[in-house]
Order: sequence, then structure tokens, then C-alpha cells
Amino acid sequence: MANYIKFRYTLEVGCPHHLKQLKAGLIQDYIDIITPVFMVIGYETKNKLGEETHPHIHIHFTTDKKVETIRKALTRKWKDEHETRTRAALYSLKQEDDVKDQDFFFRYPLKQGNNIFDKYNLYPPTFDKEIQIKCANEYYNTSVTINRAKMEKELNKTSTFDKLQEFLDPLELKTTNEVISKTYDFYLENKMAMNVNTIHGYCITYCCLNNLIEKSVILDKIKSLGIL
Repeated sequence: MANYIKFRYTLEVGCPHHLKQLKAGLIQDYIDIITPVFMVIGYETKNKLGEETHPHIHIHFTTDKKVETIRKALTRKWKDEHETRTRAALYSLKQEDDVKDQDFFFRYPLKQGNNIFDKYNLYPPTFDKEIQIKCANEYYNTSVTINRAKMEKELNKTSTFDKLQEFLDPLELKTTNEVISKTYDFYLENKMAMNVNTIHGYCITYCCLNNLIEKSVILDKIKSLGIL
């Protein structure tokens, strides 16, 4: 039974010739190592937010080789080439043990539409390239929209707490009850929707920052939850 494996390789930063070398045939070195049955290669220059990032390639493939055999061969190759980048900065290699949607697995590298390594691709016989590229691109665009919304939400949370701090600090509050009361006033004055859990977290954080709650109280509460 063939193994489903994902390989992500980051191009050298500040080396404009690296992509040309890959397109000219260097990519074949990696293909020879992984010996794929089916394989799709995609080139990407943007991250999950749609922003420019380090250029990299995704290779999703099936092979009879074990993932650790491939990893050892890649390590030997880069050692011979005197590669100095850390493993995390250079690549990731992961086996997918439960692939429920083969089309999704193989079209993922094509999500940014840069199919510049198409001559090397070994598509499964039922894989409709044009349809799958369209699906992959739609998936990526939707993901970018969702990820940006999540980031904006997190930034707003940080901004809200910063504003709350600016509101509370001049009051020189002495008790936790005062912090809760004034936080309530802050939300009312700014006509903000009240989420009890969020307010609770803000109040605890502010009290901890201002030594109104002892560290031991928080630690005991965490331990009582039985998580750690």
C-alpha cells in the first residue's frame, strides 16, 4: 500500500537563481529521492493571509518508500551540499495516514495557481487538472478571507484590552470588585457588546498585572481544573 506524503521545501532567501535551478532540473534530484507513484508539485509565494512570504514548493505524492527513508536521504543530500539552514527553515516532511479525499490531497499544492512544475507532475488517472486547480484556488481564497477575519478579531481583542488598561490605570483601583465595576462602566460607555467570559478574562489579567490577585490563587485555580 502506497504512503501519502507531504513535502514542503523553502527556497533560499536572497538567491534569485534557486528557482531557475529547480526549474532547469534540480527538482529532479528530489523526485529521484522520493520515487513517487503519483505526485503534484506547486510553487507558492504567499502565506495563509495572502501576504508575500518566502518562496517555497509543495510536493504531495504517494510512494512505496517509508517517510523516514526519504528523510534520511534528504538529510544526506543537504549535508553533501553543505546546507546550513535549520531543518525548520528548510523543509517539512509528513506522512498522512488517513487521506479521506484524494483529490484534495493532490490539488493542495496548486492552490495559488503557480503550476510551473507541471511537466514533472504525475496525476492520478481520475484527477481532472483544470477542475482541481479551480477548486484549489477557491479553497485558498476562502481560507485567506477566514484567516484575515480571525487575525482582525485577535487584533481587536488586544486593542480592547489596551483601551481598558488606559481607562482603568488612572483610577488607581485597590480591589478586584472595583476593577469589575469599572470594567462594566468601560463597556457601557463604549457601547460594546458584553461577553461575560471575555470580560472575566480581562478583569483577571488586569488584576494580576496590578497585584490585586496573588499568583498562588491563579495557580490553585488552574490545578483544580485537573488539566495539568
